[in-house]
Amino acid sequence: VTFNGTVAQAIGGTAASQTFHNVVLSKTAGQTLSVGGSTTALTLNNLTETTGNFTAPATLTINGSATLTSGTFTAGANTNIAGDWTNNGATFTPGSGTVTFGGASAQALGGSTATTFNSLALGNSSGLTLGANTTVGGTLTFTSGKIATGSYTLILPTTATISGASTSRYVYGTIRRAFTSGSSSFTFPIGDASLYDPVALTFTGIS
Repeated sequence: VTFNGTVAQAIGGTAASQTFHNVVLSKTAGQTLSVGGSTTALTLNNLTETTGNFTAPATLTINGSATLTSGTFTAGANTNIAGDWTNNGATFTPGSGTVTFGGASAQALGGSTATTFNSLALGNSSGLTLGANTTVGGTLTFTSGKIATGSYTLILPTTATISGASTSRYVYGTIRRAFTSGSSSFTFPIGDASLYDPVALTFTGIS
């Protein structure tokens, strides 16, 4: 289904949840497709945003991949994706939501534009590979699998926290963490391809 209106459009009605196969946004730049009415859950196969904006419902499930080329994608509370996430120029507005990568096969997070998430969860035993620098400002949660950064960096500002890291759930690659002044500590949940080897840093004072 291609939404290509020149004015605002909406997916709505009395249904609490709706399901589409592939959805393409090809709207006039600056115009928005939103999800409203009683619909709070939307399930798609692939999502392609070429032009125009998209405001997601509380729960968005993407069983395939998301490809964002331009416009603004405003997330709801929960975004679940089973395929790849490719940002080639769009603005992602995460709000206070969580994006969960939970596919059955290896997933990739990349594109030509770096993406900043609020919270990000990995629940894929086959892992997630970064193809761009990626920022997580809220909670980075591991339930299964590893994040492989390759030549890129997983960026954690001072607000970020880690949950669920263990011998089979960690970051294989580079993490950059920001610290506030004063005394602070942080455990970097890192390792190599097969070994979890976290590094704990404790500062007695940062000026």
